[in-house]
Amino acid sequence: MPTTVESVLVLGVSVSYRQAVMPSHLTGSFLGDDTNNHDFKFSSRGKPVLGVELDNPCNDVLSWSLYGMHSATGTVGDAGTFLIGSDTVDAADKASEAFLGYVFPFFLLRLVFASAPTDVVKLTVNVFLNLMGGVS
Repeated sequence: MPTTVESVLVLGVSVSYRQAVMPSHLTGSFLGDDTNNHDFKFSSRGKPVLGVELDNPCNDVLSWSLYGMHSATGTVGDAGTFLIGSDTVDAADKASEAFLGYVFPFFLLRLVFASAPTDVVKLTVNVFLNLMGGVS
């Protein structure tokens, strides 16, 4: 199955990578019109709390898998890439997951439709990633 590495953008104010205590809010999107793997790679910046929010407006179920990686260039199946969790988002629905205590330096979020959505107007799947420091 083809894989597309998607862009991840900073949402809001960008801070120096040295400011590990500052939360990091990232966003990305892709057009929901195929069955390719859509990979979003991002750095944890030392933050052990990760929130993943997915907005799937398409008329098909979206599967997601989150991997922790020891290499910025890693991919699924590589040594040093480990599955953390996976689930699905129903058609025309939203989902939110939180992960605590995974201190990988890099993450990969893979999104894929089992079958290509058949929406008359192609819709955009939105991804929001929130990385935060420890909780008290």
